[in-house]
Amino acid sequence: MILQIWFGQRLSWIKGLAGGLLSLALLVGIGGCGGTGAPQQPPPPPNPPTISSISPSSATAGQAGFTLTVNGSNFVQGAVVQWNGNARNTTFVSTAQLTAAIPANDIAATGSAQVTVQNPAPDNRTSNTAALSVTTPPPIAVSVSPANASVPVNTTQQFTATVTNDLVNQGITWSLSQGGNACSPGCGTLNSTTANPVAYTAPSTVPVSPTVTITAAAVADPSKTATTTVTVTLPIMTISPASEVLGPDGARFFTARILGLSDQSVIWSVQEGTAGGTITSDGLYTAPAVTGAYHLVATSVANNSVTATAQITIMTAGFKPIASMKEARELPTATVLQDGRVLVTGGGDNQGNGQLASAELFDPATGAFSTTGSMSTARLRHTSTLLHNGKVLVVGGFDPNGAAVASAELFDSATNTFSVTGSLTTPRAGHTANLLADGRVLVAGGFTGQSDQLTATAEIYDPNTGQFTRSPSLNTARWKHTATLLGNGKLLVVGGFMNYNASNATSSAELFDPASGSFSPTANTSDARGDHSATLLSDGRVLIAGGWNNLGLADDTEFELFSTAELYDPATGTFQPTGAMANARLLHTAIRLPGGKVLLSGGYSLDGLLATAELFDPQTGSFTSTGSLEMGLQEQAAALLNDGRVLALGGSKESRTSVPIAEVYH
Repeated sequence: MILQIWFGQRLSWIKGLAGGLLSLALLVGIGGCGGTGAPQQPPPPPNPPTISSISPSSATAGQAGFTLTVNGSNFVQGAVVQWNGNARNTTFVSTAQLTAAIPANDIAATGSAQVTVQNPAPDNRTSNTAALSVTTPPPIAVSVSPANASVPVNTTQQFTATVTNDLVNQGITWSLSQGGNACSPGCGTLNSTTANPVAYTAPSTVPVSPTVTITAAAVADPSKTATTTVTVTLPIMTISPASEVLGPDGARFFTARILGLSDQSVIWSVQEGTAGGTITSDGLYTAPAVTGAYHLVATSVANNSVTATAQITIMTAGFKPIASMKEARELPTATVLQDGRVLVTGGGDNQGNGQLASAELFDPATGAFSTTGSMSTARLRHTSTLLHNGKVLVVGGFDPNGAAVASAELFDSATNTFSVTGSLTTPRAGHTANLLADGRVLVAGGFTGQSDQLTATAEIYDPNTGQFTRSPSLNTARWKHTATLLGNGKLLVVGGFMNYNASNATSSAELFDPASGSFSPTANTSDARGDHSATLLSDGRVLIAGGWNNLGLADDTEFELFSTAELYDPATGTFQPTGAMANARLLHTAIRLPGGKVLLSGGYSLDGLLATAELFDPQTGSFTSTGSLEMGLQEQAAALLNDGRVLALGGSKESRTSVPIAEVYH
């Protein structure tokens, strides 16, 4: 009995020991170094996946496939988005978001799809369900622009179709018809049946039925169509400009364009005969001396039934051509000498000669130009300033290599020669130079030619010493700005560009006080502008007009051209808006006339170069048209002659071709 009890206890102890060893072996096999047991799966999340929202929550039947975003919680790597119980290609973003690619076949028909998320094995738990509705698509609609057009024979017109609610952008098919039937030969052609836009070319003759229908049908639903009606017409002629205002004996070039004829030659005539002026075979019209309304007629040489008419109004004042300069030049300077002659210096000749060192003199008594001594340096965007001693100070500019120069020289009207004087302390071009009341000249701002840098520096030329000395700088570096000497002896500096590439015009303005020799800010202009004009009025105010700003954008709004004008009042130190010009313009000229009005002429606008001229009346604060220039020109020079006429000369026409043209406003 005792042995049996002892043996039972011993056996129990052995079993316990074996169990402990087994447990230890398992622990070593799982966690010990060098163990060979298979890794266990991580424990599943305590909660199943849950969907809180899906995006989008609806789709249109027939649309292209899309990416579905599933938001929620408890998502794990390997979780799959299911569409009506079928797994879709899924991307794990985070434990709170998955994305899935939904093919177009899943949304081909209307209905409701059940979206769930299933975790991978061994969890395999599935989320709650989110519903995505597949709705009926809106009907396809087609439109064509323009809705109708008149197309002269042999010319081409472009048409554009717009298809709305074409969910996969399957495109357009085009066709031609006449009266509901297939288009007969001779009704014109399309350059494509599928391109959008498409080009229609009219036939060489007007068909018996001149109306042609162009139909655009949606490929996605050919029953959805739109039509445009084309009327094939005889050739159409236009004259440019269609109307013009000139002064007595003024001149203007006209051009004619014929749509539908390869032969563009025309015969010009004046409807009123010689009483209405004359015109040359190349379109140069010369006005009569009598004011009134006249009509210019152009007739096609190839088809005399094709004509056009331009109306011309002759006013009491305007520009009149005179003898040309000896050389074509853009951006020259024109300075009236004490004896009444006009000194013309430098500028650019883009017909092969580059920057010019030459100069010439205009004599108002003879109305002719003559050559004079040349400068020592060819220059463009330089300045010329008449000194109290009668000499002209020529400063800076770009040389033929495009570098800003520091050299300066003096023109002596007694000998008609140039001589070198002291150089600038800083090379510059596109600066300003103004004669101060004490006879010195202030030079400010401009482009230095060093790493495309502008300068805020200023310096003063003293005619007594023939030297430049540095003065306090502008508050803002700028070029293509204006500087105007006020009646109180201070100098008003306005606008300009803060970059060499003519971007970022500034609205800032500042005053130079000769007494302190320094610049101080004054009020800003309403518009930031450069290449504008600034003209001192008889009452002491300053007219700021036109100009532009490069906004640095990549579309059609990149350039902002101004027709606006504003007035600076020295008494209040502020700018106030005034009437606007008829044309936005930059690189124009502005001259105050003896009667107090300001003549603004030429320049550039978004429609091209301008020949038009306007008068600003300080009494009314408004602009009115006056007689135009011979042709559209920019970068001219202008000067008020001692007899009250305005001399305008040089500049560049279309394609930046410099011209030797000169005119007087009278």
